[in-house]
Amino acid sequence: MTLLGERYIGKTMFINQYINKIFINENANALPNDIKKKEIILNKNKIELIINDISGELIYLNNIKLLLKNKDIALLVYVVINKKSFERLDFCKYFIFNLIEEKNIFICIIANKTNLYINKEILFEEGEKHTNSINAIFKIINIKNNNEVENSINDIINKYIEVKNINLNLDNNNI
Repeated sequence: MTLLGERYIGKTMFINQYINKIFINENANALPNDIKKKEIILNKNKIELIINDISGELIYLNNIKLLLKNKDIALLVYVVINKKSFERLDFCKYFIFNLIEEKNIFICIIANKTNLYINKEILFEEGEKHTNSINAIFKIINIKNNNEVENSINDIINKYIEVKNINLNLDNNNI
């Protein structure tokens, strides 16, 4: 699983909230390819998640082909109060659809910072329309809420398992 998106939109905080169940309210800079692991039980099956937090720096996004090699899920994250972060999704999608030989990447678009919805620049409907145009799934979250983060990841994994027709009892349970 790889998180992609503009700088300073909460990708690292999202992962920290999911793995450590704690929200730290500061801008954290991800390393160029920061890898975290977490074992979860989902539908009575143990699954090891391998999560890449990719810096939003343009220089690293240009290496997206290498960063997504052998990855199954791409989470494209934007902030509802930052139009530029939403527009950057097109850049990420371009690389996924045009430069990666493995076209089987499961994509989810995540609208973040929904607690700031009153100041939003991007309507949720825009995010949903964007998602439907690439046959992805759409999640709306507030990363300050651990239940929202955890439920979203579990929903994404369940949908991935369903779409890819994965038998957890037979397959290697690394996602």
